[in-house]
Amino acid sequence: MVYYVGIIHRDDGTDYGISFPDFPGCVSAGETVEALKANAEEALAAHIELLAEDGTVIPSPSSIDTVMADPDFCDGMPVLVRAPDTRDETVRINLTIRRSALASIDRNAAMHGLSRSAYLAKVGSGSS
Repeated sequence: MVYYVGIIHRDDGTDYGISFPDFPGCVSAGETVEALKANAEEALAAHIELLAEDGTVIPSPSSIDTVMADPDFCDGMPVLVRAPDTRDETVRINLTIRRSALASIDRNAAMHGLSRSAYLAKVGSGSS
């Protein structure tokens, strides 16, 4: 199992937020720490999946010590967030489906803040 460092932050009057120093631009939020944890795993998995689909090399996890030495992150609370198993190769498929079913998939993906591919992968893995 691979874990990446996430940095939890919260400003007064806002939800908890998390960012991933190894993945600039990968962020998530939650009203509670429990919600944040689930959302963080989802965001990290979707981000890694998109990078893999684009053929981008997935970086090795930085250590907590390395991340906390960075002035941009030293004021946050570090946590380890489980990443998906990248050894399970992503496969591109061609799918024939009714337009109404595709619209339903897209609506559900949007409600979960996921791409169509990430949503189908999540539902297919039984982690919905």
